[in-house]
Amino acid sequence: MAAALNDVVRVTVNQKQAGQTVLNVYHYQVVTLTGLDDGYLEVVRDWMLNEVIPPVLAIQNQALAYHSMLIQNVTNGIDFLEYAWSPPAGGAGTGDVLPPYATYTFRLLRETLATRHGYKRFAGVNEGSQNNGTSLVSAAEIAAIEDALAADIQPAPSIVPLLAPVIVRKDATGAIMAVNNVGGCDFRGIGTQNTRKIGRGS
Repeated sequence: MAAALNDVVRVTVNQKQAGQTVLNVYHYQVVTLTGLDDGYLEVVRDWMLNEVIPPVLAIQNQALAYHSMLIQNVTNGIDFLEYAWSPPAGGAGTGDVLPPYATYTFRLLRETLATRHGYKRFAGVNEGSQNNGTSLVSAAEIAAIEDALAADIQPAPSIVPLLAPVIVRKDATGAIMAVNNVGGCDFRGIGTQNTRKIGRGS
C-alpha cells in the first residue's frame, strides 16, 4: 500500500551485546505524499542505514552488533518491511565495553506539551569514552548524532521533507494517543537504562 498523510511509521532496531537483545525505537510521521508510493518504507530503511545509524555506530563498541530492523506503519497496521544485517554490523570502538545498560543518552526535544520529551539511549559504551561517568566523546561525533536524530527524512532529489521525526505518547494498551514533533536533540551524557539490567522485572 501507499502511505497516507499523518501515518506514523515505527522503526525497531535490534542489536545484541553480551548475549542480550538491545532495542532502539524511532517514530516518523508522514508529512507529504510527494515521492511516497508503494516503496515508501524502503525510503525509511535507506534513511536509517545511511543517515541515522552510521553516526551512532561511530561511538559504539564493536562488542555491540546490529542484527535486524523492523519498519511498520502503525497507523494502518498493514505495511511492514524487515531488514537484516549480513553479517551483523558492529560499532567502531575497540577495547573494553561497559554493560548493555550503560548508555549514551540523547534527549528529543518536544515542541508542545502533548508529550514528554523523548529519549534515545544507545548501548555499546566504550570504557574509554568516559571517565568516572563523564563523557569523552568528541563534540563533532555528538553533533552528528543530534542532527541525525532530529532530521526530517528528505532524501535527494526531494526538496521537501517526506517524513518527520516525532515523539509519541501511548496508552496502557500501546495505542498512540498523541504525536509531538521533534524540535531538536541534545546529548545528556553517559547514563543507564534500568530496563536493560539483568533481572529487571523478575
